[in-house]
Amino acid sequence: MRLSALESLAGFEDALPTPLLTQAMLDPSPAVRGQAVRTVRERHDPGHVPILLKARMDPAVGVRAMAVEALGEYRAPEVVDALLETVDTDSRARYEAVIALGKLATSRAVPPLLALLKDDADPLACHVREKAAWALGEIGDPRAVEALQEAESADRSELVREAATAALQRIHEKNMPDARQAPSPSPGRL
Repeated sequence: MRLSALESLAGFEDALPTPLLTQAMLDPSPAVRGQAVRTVRERHDPGHVPILLKARMDPAVGVRAMAVEALGEYRAPEVVDALLETVDTDSRARYEAVIALGKLATSRAVPPLLALLKDDADPLACHVREKAAWALGEIGDPRAVEALQEAESADRSELVREAATAALQRIHEKNMPDARQAPSPSPGRL
């Protein structure tokens, strides 16, 4: 019943009051908390970021992952800080945090992403490493080149090797001067 009520309210055009969504995040049902996170994400209201920040610590893995994924749509220092903290949590939230950090393309994420690129300790590690390579490419920071070259040639996962190759290409593109902006040679000079 609580879930149905929240789903019905989510369909209204008017903004849902923050206290209602905050209360839904305290519900004992992960389904209700998940619906609250979906509603916050659909509304894309920066005023609801604190709800997502809290939801990334939810006891239900699915709710945590949805909250982390939604946080990737907000460019705010507190969001980047939370995502950087999340790369040290469970596999699914870590995976979503890596994707979100790639979307935000913040250079602050390079050191933890480099560490994740080399981590193969958990069962989802190859997927996390793949997304870490992708995120490093999206960020475009040359500090990642050496680690990506190593992953490209030595990672045991083909997915990671392919992602590293694409990331290296992306970094190259982002850091090479655009040929269209290069000055034209002076007449008579080669």
